[in-house]
Amino acid sequence: MRVLAFALLSTSLLASTSAAQSVEAAEARYRRGDLPGALEAFDATLRGGGLEGSTLARVHWHLGVLHAIVGDDAAARTDFGNALAIDPSLPVPDELPPEKQALYEAVRRDTQRAELHVEPLEVDPDGETILRVVAPRLASRTRLEVTPPDGDPWSVETTTTSARIDAAAWRGAPRLVVRATAFDAYGNVMARTSVSVVAPRASVESTEGPEQYALPYETPSERSVAKSPWLWLGIGAVVIGGAVAAVLLTTRDTRYVAEPSVVRSGLVLTWP
Repeated sequence: MRVLAFALLSTSLLASTSAAQSVEAAEARYRRGDLPGALEAFDATLRGGGLEGSTLARVHWHLGVLHAIVGDDAAARTDFGNALAIDPSLPVPDELPPEKQALYEAVRRDTQRAELHVEPLEVDPDGETILRVVAPRLASRTRLEVTPPDGDPWSVETTTTSARIDAAAWRGAPRLVVRATAFDAYGNVMARTSVSVVAPRASVESTEGPEQYALPYETPSERSVAKSPWLWLGIGAVVIGGAVAAVLLTTRDTRYVAEPSVVRSGLVLTWP
Protein backbone atom coordinates (compact mmCIF):
# COMPACT_ATOMS: atom_id res chain seq x y z
CA MET A 1 0.00 0.00 0.00
CA ARG A 2 2.82 2.43 0.87
CA VAL A 3 4.63 1.56 -2.38
CA LEU A 4 1.44 2.29 -4.34
CA ALA A 5 0.95 5.59 -2.53
CA PHE A 6 4.58 6.59 -3.29
CA ALA A 7 4.10 5.67 -6.95
CA LEU A 8 0.94 7.76 -7.18
CA LEU A 9 2.68 10.70 -5.52
CA SER A 10 5.62 10.47 -7.93
CA THR A 11 3.27 10.34 -10.91
CA SER A 12 1.39 13.37 -9.61
CA LEU A 13 4.60 15.37 -9.17
CA LEU A 14 5.74 14.55 -12.71
CA ALA A 15 2.35 15.55 -14.11
CA SER A 16 2.46 18.84 -12.21
CA THR A 17 5.94 19.62 -13.54
CA SER A 18 4.88 18.86 -17.09
CA ALA A 19 1.74 20.97 -16.73
CA ALA A 20 3.72 23.93 -15.38
CA GLN A 21 6.10 23.74 -18.34
CA SER A 22 3.14 23.69 -20.74
CA VAL A 23 1.71 26.81 -19.10
CA GLU A 24 5.04 28.64 -19.44
CA ALA A 25 5.23 27.71 -23.12
CA ALA A 26 1.68 28.95 -23.74
CA GLU A 27 2.36 32.23 -21.91
CA ALA A 28 5.52 32.74 -23.99
CA ARG A 29 3.42 32.50 -27.17
CA TYR A 30 0.94 34.97 -25.71
CA ARG A 31 3.70 37.50 -24.93
CA ARG A 32 5.09 37.16 -28.46
CA GLY A 33 1.67 38.08 -29.86
CA ASP A 34 1.00 34.62 -31.29
CA LEU A 35 -2.63 34.72 -30.19
CA PRO A 36 -3.91 31.75 -32.26
CA GLY A 37 -0.94 29.66 -31.11
CA ALA A 38 -1.43 30.78 -27.49
CA LEU A 39 -5.14 29.92 -27.60
CA GLU A 40 -4.35 26.45 -28.90
CA ALA A 41 -1.55 25.96 -26.36
CA PHE A 42 -3.65 27.05 -23.35
CA ASP A 43 -6.54 24.86 -24.43
CA ALA A 44 -4.24 21.84 -24.83
CA THR A 45 -2.67 22.54 -21.44
CA LEU A 46 -6.09 22.66 -19.78
CA ARG A 47 -7.15 19.38 -21.38
CA GLY A 48 -3.87 17.75 -20.39
CA GLY A 49 -4.76 17.91 -16.69
CA GLY A 50 -2.43 18.15 -13.71
CA LEU A 51 -3.12 21.85 -13.05
CA GLU A 52 -4.05 23.26 -9.66
CA GLY A 53 -4.62 26.49 -7.79
CA SER A 54 -3.23 29.71 -9.23
CA THR A 55 -1.74 27.91 -12.23
CA LEU A 56 -5.14 26.55 -13.25
CA ALA A 57 -6.69 29.98 -12.66
CA ARG A 58 -4.11 31.63 -14.93
CA VAL A 59 -4.89 29.23 -17.75
CA HIS A 60 -8.62 29.99 -17.52
CA TRP A 61 -7.82 33.72 -17.27
CA HIS A 62 -5.73 33.68 -20.46
CA LEU A 63 -8.36 31.64 -22.28
CA GLY A 64 -10.94 34.26 -21.28
CA VAL A 65 -8.77 37.10 -22.55
CA LEU A 66 -8.12 35.34 -25.85
CA HIS A 67 -11.80 34.50 -26.37
CA ALA A 68 -12.73 38.12 -25.58
CA ILE A 69 -10.18 39.39 -28.13
CA VAL A 70 -11.66 37.23 -30.90
CA GLY A 71 -15.19 38.33 -29.94
CA ASP A 72 -16.47 35.12 -28.30
CA ASP A 73 -18.02 36.78 -25.25
CA ALA A 74 -19.91 33.66 -24.13
CA ALA A 75 -16.71 31.60 -23.95
CA ALA A 76 -14.88 34.55 -22.34
CA ARG A 77 -17.54 34.82 -19.63
CA THR A 78 -17.23 31.09 -18.88
CA ASP A 79 -13.43 31.22 -18.74
CA PHE A 80 -13.38 34.33 -16.54
CA GLY A 81 -15.89 32.70 -14.19
CA ASN A 82 -13.75 29.59 -13.89
CA ALA A 83 -10.63 31.66 -13.23
CA LEU A 84 -12.24 33.91 -10.60
CA ALA A 85 -13.87 30.97 -8.82
CA ILE A 86 -10.40 29.59 -8.16
CA ASP A 87 -8.61 32.91 -7.55
CA PRO A 88 -10.88 35.92 -6.97
CA SER A 89 -7.85 38.24 -6.75
CA LEU A 90 -6.96 37.99 -10.45
CA PRO A 91 -6.68 41.49 -11.97
CA VAL A 92 -8.70 43.01 -14.76
CA PRO A 93 -6.95 42.34 -18.10
CA ASP A 94 -5.32 45.61 -19.17
CA GLU A 95 -5.10 44.43 -22.78
CA LEU A 96 -8.89 44.41 -23.17
CA PRO A 97 -11.02 47.44 -24.14
CA PRO A 98 -13.30 49.04 -21.52
CA GLU A 99 -16.42 47.11 -22.53
CA LYS A 100 -14.60 43.80 -22.14
CA GLN A 101 -13.18 44.90 -18.80
CA ALA A 102 -16.74 45.70 -17.70
CA LEU A 103 -17.71 42.17 -18.71
CA TYR A 104 -14.89 40.85 -16.55
CA GLU A 105 -16.00 42.85 -13.51
CA ALA A 106 -19.61 41.73 -13.99
CA VAL A 107 -18.45 38.13 -13.97
CA ARG A 108 -16.43 38.78 -10.81
CA ARG A 109 -19.55 40.06 -9.01
CA ASP A 110 -21.57 36.99 -10.01
CA THR A 111 -18.92 34.35 -9.29
CA GLN A 112 -18.70 32.38 -6.07
CA ARG A 113 -15.47 30.94 -4.73
CA ALA A 114 -14.83 27.31 -5.70
CA GLU A 115 -14.95 25.50 -2.37
CA LEU A 116 -15.17 21.86 -1.38
CA HIS A 117 -17.09 20.77 1.70
CA VAL A 118 -17.28 17.30 3.23
CA GLU A 119 -19.34 16.60 6.34
CA PRO A 120 -20.86 13.54 8.04
CA LEU A 121 -24.52 13.24 7.12
CA GLU A 122 -25.83 10.14 8.86
CA VAL A 123 -25.16 6.51 9.75
CA ASP A 124 -27.39 4.05 7.88
CA PRO A 125 -28.81 0.84 9.44
CA ASP A 126 -25.86 -1.20 8.15
CA GLY A 127 -23.39 0.99 10.04
CA GLU A 128 -22.03 2.84 6.99
CA THR A 129 -21.16 6.48 7.52
CA ILE A 130 -22.62 8.64 4.76
CA LEU A 131 -20.62 11.77 3.93
CA ARG A 132 -22.17 14.79 2.26
CA VAL A 133 -19.94 16.11 -0.52
CA VAL A 134 -20.46 19.65 -1.85
CA ALA A 135 -18.06 20.12 -4.75
CA PRO A 136 -17.40 23.19 -6.94
CA ARG A 137 -19.55 23.71 -10.00
CA LEU A 138 -16.92 22.48 -12.47
CA ALA A 139 -15.92 19.41 -10.47
CA SER A 140 -16.82 16.12 -12.14
CA ARG A 141 -15.51 13.82 -9.40
CA THR A 142 -14.22 13.95 -5.84
CA ARG A 143 -11.56 11.69 -4.37
CA LEU A 144 -11.65 10.99 -0.64
CA GLU A 145 -8.42 9.75 0.96
CA VAL A 146 -9.16 8.20 4.33
CA THR A 147 -6.38 7.88 6.91
CA PRO A 148 -7.06 5.87 10.10
CA PRO A 149 -4.94 6.60 13.19
CA ASP A 150 -3.34 3.16 12.91
CA GLY A 151 -3.12 1.62 9.47
CA ASP A 152 -2.59 2.37 5.81
CA PRO A 153 -4.67 5.05 4.07
CA TRP A 154 -7.17 4.13 1.41
CA SER A 155 -9.26 6.15 -1.04
CA VAL A 156 -12.65 6.20 -2.70
CA GLU A 157 -13.96 8.35 -5.55
CA THR A 158 -17.47 9.64 -6.06
CA THR A 159 -19.19 11.52 -8.86
CA THR A 160 -22.27 12.27 -6.76
CA THR A 161 -23.01 14.42 -3.72
CA SER A 162 -22.36 11.66 -1.19
CA ALA A 163 -19.83 8.99 -0.28
CA ARG A 164 -19.91 6.07 2.13
CA ILE A 165 -17.41 4.73 4.63
CA ASP A 166 -18.06 1.08 5.39
CA ALA A 167 -18.44 0.21 9.06
CA ALA A 168 -15.58 -2.32 8.86
CA ALA A 169 -13.20 0.39 7.65
CA TRP A 170 -13.12 2.05 11.05
CA ARG A 171 -11.32 -0.94 12.64
CA GLY A 172 -12.16 0.40 16.08
CA ALA A 173 -10.66 3.84 15.44
CA PRO A 174 -12.47 6.67 17.23
CA ARG A 175 -12.05 8.98 14.23
CA LEU A 176 -10.75 9.09 10.66
CA VAL A 177 -9.09 11.93 8.76
CA VAL A 178 -10.68 12.43 5.34
CA ARG A 179 -8.78 14.49 2.75
CA ALA A 180 -10.93 15.41 -0.23
CA THR A 181 -9.87 16.61 -3.68
CA ALA A 182 -12.26 17.83 -6.36
CA PHE A 183 -11.24 17.35 -10.01
CA ASP A 184 -12.62 18.79 -13.21
CA ALA A 185 -13.28 16.67 -16.29
CA TYR A 186 -9.60 16.84 -17.33
CA GLY A 187 -8.10 15.89 -13.99
CA ASN A 188 -7.22 19.41 -12.84
CA VAL A 189 -7.61 20.09 -9.12
CA MET A 190 -10.45 22.52 -8.42
CA ALA A 191 -10.33 22.49 -4.62
CA ARG A 192 -9.08 20.58 -1.59
CA THR A 193 -10.21 20.18 1.99
CA SER A 194 -9.83 17.88 4.97
CA VAL A 195 -12.14 16.89 7.80
CA SER A 196 -11.95 14.69 10.89
CA VAL A 197 -14.91 12.29 11.06
CA VAL A 198 -15.94 10.78 14.40
CA ALA A 199 -16.74 7.07 14.24
CA PRO A 200 -20.29 5.83 14.86
CA ARG A 201 -20.71 4.49 18.39
CA ALA A 202 -21.46 1.00 17.10
CA SER A 203 -18.16 0.86 15.19
CA VAL A 204 -16.20 1.57 18.37
CA GLU A 205 -18.25 -0.64 20.68
CA SER A 206 -17.99 -3.63 18.35
CA THR A 207 -14.24 -3.83 19.02
CA GLU A 208 -14.43 -3.43 22.80
CA GLY A 209 -14.54 -6.20 25.38
CA PRO A 210 -17.67 -7.61 26.97
CA GLU A 211 -17.24 -5.39 30.00
CA GLN A 212 -18.30 -2.45 27.86
CA TYR A 213 -21.80 -3.90 27.66
CA ALA A 214 -22.67 -3.80 31.41
CA LEU A 215 -26.31 -3.13 32.18
CA PRO A 216 -27.02 0.59 32.30
CA TYR A 217 -28.94 0.13 35.56
CA GLU A 218 -27.78 -1.11 38.98
CA THR A 219 -24.76 -3.31 39.29
CA PRO A 220 -25.02 -6.27 41.73
CA SER A 221 -23.04 -4.39 44.37
CA GLU A 222 -25.42 -1.43 44.18
CA ARG A 223 -28.66 -3.39 44.58
CA SER A 224 -30.36 -3.14 47.96
CA VAL A 225 -32.23 -6.03 49.63
CA ALA A 226 -35.01 -3.62 50.51
CA LYS A 227 -35.54 -3.00 46.75
CA SER A 228 -36.04 -6.69 45.93
CA PRO A 229 -39.63 -7.47 44.79
CA TRP A 230 -39.25 -11.07 46.04
CA LEU A 231 -38.76 -9.86 49.62
CA TRP A 232 -41.98 -7.84 49.64
CA LEU A 233 -43.93 -10.59 47.86
CA GLY A 234 -42.86 -13.04 50.60
CA ILE A 235 -43.83 -10.62 53.36
CA GLY A 236 -47.23 -10.11 51.74
CA ALA A 237 -47.84 -13.85 51.48
CA VAL A 238 -46.97 -14.33 55.18
CA VAL A 239 -49.33 -11.53 56.28
CA ILE A 240 -52.23 -12.78 54.16
CA GLY A 241 -51.64 -16.38 55.24
CA GLY A 242 -51.69 -15.38 58.89
CA ALA A 243 -54.93 -13.47 58.45
CA VAL A 244 -56.59 -16.44 56.75
CA ALA A 245 -55.44 -18.83 59.50
CA ALA A 246 -56.85 -16.52 62.18
CA VAL A 247 -60.23 -16.40 60.48
CA LEU A 248 -60.37 -20.18 60.11
CA LEU A 249 -59.48 -20.76 63.78
CA THR A 250 -62.09 -18.31 65.12
CA THR A 251 -64.90 -19.54 62.87
CA ARG A 252 -64.36 -23.33 62.72
CA ASP A 253 -67.97 -24.14 63.66
CA THR A 254 -69.63 -21.62 61.35
CA ARG A 255 -70.74 -22.66 57.87
CA TYR A 256 -69.93 -20.21 55.09
CA VAL A 257 -71.34 -20.19 51.60
CA ALA A 258 -69.46 -17.81 49.37
CA GLU A 259 -70.17 -17.98 45.69
CA PRO A 260 -68.45 -17.08 43.54
CA SER A 261 -64.94 -17.10 44.95
CA VAL A 262 -63.90 -14.09 46.99
CA VAL A 263 -61.04 -12.01 45.63
CA ARG A 264 -58.80 -10.33 48.24
CA SER A 265 -55.59 -8.40 47.55
CA GLY A 266 -55.09 -10.05 44.18
CA LEU A 267 -55.39 -13.59 45.54
CA VAL A 268 -58.45 -15.83 45.00
CA LEU A 269 -59.71 -17.36 48.22
CA THR A 270 -62.32 -20.18 47.96
CA TRP A 271 -64.31 -20.95 51.06
CA PRO A 272 -65.56 -24.51 51.76
